[in-house]
Amino acid sequence: MKINKDYKVQDFSYLINDNENSDTLNSNKILTHTSNNTKLIDYKKIRQDKLSNQKLKYVYSNSDFVYHDRECGLAKKIPDEEFEMTSQFSDDYTWCNSCYKFAIIRCGIQNDAKLFEQYAKYFKLVKADKQLLHFLIVENNAKLWILSSNMMEFKVNEDSWRVSSRNGSLTLLHNNYHFDKNDKRVLENTFHIQIENIKSFRLCVNHMVKYSFDKHTENYLKTHQNEEEKKHRAQIQYEFTNNAFIENYLYMNSHYLFCDKFIYLDCTDYFADYYFNRYKVKLKLIAEYIVPDTKYRWIICKVSKKHYAQFSTAMKKLSRKMFSEGNLEYFDVLKDVIHME
Repeated sequence: MKINKDYKVQDFSYLINDNENSDTLNSNKILTHTSNNTKLIDYKKIRQDKLSNQKLKYVYSNSDFVYHDRECGLAKKIPDEEFEMTSQFSDDYTWCNSCYKFAIIRCGIQNDAKLFEQYAKYFKLVKADKQLLHFLIVENNAKLWILSSNMMEFKVNEDSWRVSSRNGSLTLLHNNYHFDKNDKRVLENTFHIQIENIKSFRLCVNHMVKYSFDKHTENYLKTHQNEEEKKHRAQIQYEFTNNAFIENYLYMNSHYLFCDKFIYLDCTDYFADYYFNRYKVKLKLIAEYIVPDTKYRWIICKVSKKHYAQFSTAMKKLSRKMFSEGNLEYFDVLKDVIHME
């Protein structure tokens, strides 16, 4: 081989040093090749960018697909090139046993994830296990807002609730509401006490989840109606006790010589006829008027003057018959015509 006489020995060691420095700087970067060029991917930066997005709540590795809460210590051990994140919680995922409870809590947090530690402490205070939290947050889509170290607000379905803990006892509060001109319920940002001195957070959860305004209204009206019915029955009983019976007929002016004209209240079953036959009352029916939207009717009749005593007895029996069978509306209709004091 021929060597150029003018050739001079040169030192290329600097290239080796540069290459070593480059390997140190790019330890988290990988070369990817395409048909036209070569691209350097910085997985460490990608990881940091994902972690800076608070909407991405969960971490997993694209090699084993085990999911973690973003703050889980095991998640930090995932290599940069395998590091992935998602905002979705799913029961279909394989979850890390160490952070599963925290992952459920984070699912319900809205816009203040930086206060996550306070959420975790609150649920520890009320002794909520992961099964109960899953039922509340995942299955019933509850939303959470921490208000203080011992109070949290929950939104379940349409309604908002607050649960406070003090001296080992829980208090459940429910949002106030009013009705607009279209009779639509409008929720307010104020609260009233629903239940006090609760010993278990599970009872609070069950009440929040099972609450239905329609059912609540139905039960309230039923209870209210029962109370009103009891009062009404007691009032009528008082009238019977003090007046022997409640008048259910009126005398009408007439010019008949041997009979009088009366109007009395009966029902569609015509109970009065039974007592007229029983007490041998001779009368003649003149007219009948149906009371709108009820099963009752006013009946006008002529009664022989010598049978007035039997007619009065029949009316007393009819009045007691209506009361004994619980036909309290009968007495409401009477009030419209015959004023009971």
